[in-house]
Amino acid sequence: MTTLNILIGGPAGSGIESAGQILGQALNRSGASVVVTNEIMSQIRGGHNFNKVRFSYEENVFAHEWDVDIVMALDRMSVSEHLDEIKDGGLFVFDEGINVDDLISDDLKTRGIEFLPIKLEATIKELGSDIYKNVLMIGIILGLTGIDPIFVEKVIKDKFGNKGAEIIENNLKALKKGVEMAGRQRFQISMKDAFTNKDAHTQKNSSVKMLLNGNDAVCLGAVKSGCKFVAEYPMTPSSSVLHTMASWAKSHGIVVKHAEDEIAAMNMIVGAGFAGARAMTATSGGGFALMTEACGMAGCSETPCVVVEAMRAGPSTGLPTKTEQGDLRQVLHASQGEYPRLVMVPGDVKECFEMGFSAFNYAEKYQIPVFVLTDKY
Repeated sequence: MTTLNILIGGPAGSGIESAGQILGQALNRSGASVVVTNEIMSQIRGGHNFNKVRFSYEENVFAHEWDVDIVMALDRMSVSEHLDEIKDGGLFVFDEGINVDDLISDDLKTRGIEFLPIKLEATIKELGSDIYKNVLMIGIILGLTGIDPIFVEKVIKDKFGNKGAEIIENNLKALKKGVEMAGRQRFQISMKDAFTNKDAHTQKNSSVKMLLNGNDAVCLGAVKSGCKFVAEYPMTPSSSVLHTMASWAKSHGIVVKHAEDEIAAMNMIVGAGFAGARAMTATSGGGFALMTEACGMAGCSETPCVVVEAMRAGPSTGLPTKTEQGDLRQVLHASQGEYPRLVMVPGDVKECFEMGFSAFNYAEKYQIPVFVLTDKY
């Protein structure tokens, strides 16, 4: 086994996304190649969310994988929903209070699928708060796989550094407890092959690597290119472009405006571009529909500007938590009449950075609006 694919599942609001981020960052710092994928329902509480963390110390990974090796299940649904994704010899870890007997078919038994009940809820009560549940899960994963917890400890200290010593200490205690719990189990996943050349891989990639999502990579490219004005009305999955640029605004001298709607956002960046500033907005298909007249104005007035269109499933306002790549023709034909435009479509996070940078140079060189198409995935 050279790659490992771990799924963490549970109801919305139980720290699933945070657990994936912490684990992904720690694995990245340890020298692994990592891909973290979130599947989030449109609910604040309840429903079913899950997070996949796929990594390898032997090879570079660029995408998620459907089949998983370990499922960390916080509820029964996280077991039942992923029975068809578990690999032969895979493992379900769940709280001992969840009854899964009726889900264990003869087929799963013959495929060597393991079901491992643990004292999850009881241990959470010992720790004193549900907020430590996600770190406890990470500790269990580390204990089952033999991954050194030191990298997770460093991420926890960085992530919760401004919350005080008590919060850090309690999270570290939860992590240690999880590792101990897993160490007492009879099931240990074989990672021998994956870790054979771990030290060599870590040394080869000893320089600090960034674990980025596509939106952050676009923002990095925009800042590097000299973007000085951002106007956006947040719309998933583009919203974090606004959040990230706002967090960097003061340090990089960028004006960031949370506009009242998408029409205003597009008109603002056309005005900024006409005045000579490198300007950008971001939205999704439903919001871009409102921007099309101003896109035509940018084309007519030969005004350079950049629009990031982060696609999601449509039609109309569509599904905010699902991914789709269906907006190409919408962007190609936005606004009435004809005007020159450039549409750039990055295929991975690296290209998000490169095109987030070069989009501004092309807009400036040819005095046109440039569109960068991404998607939720």
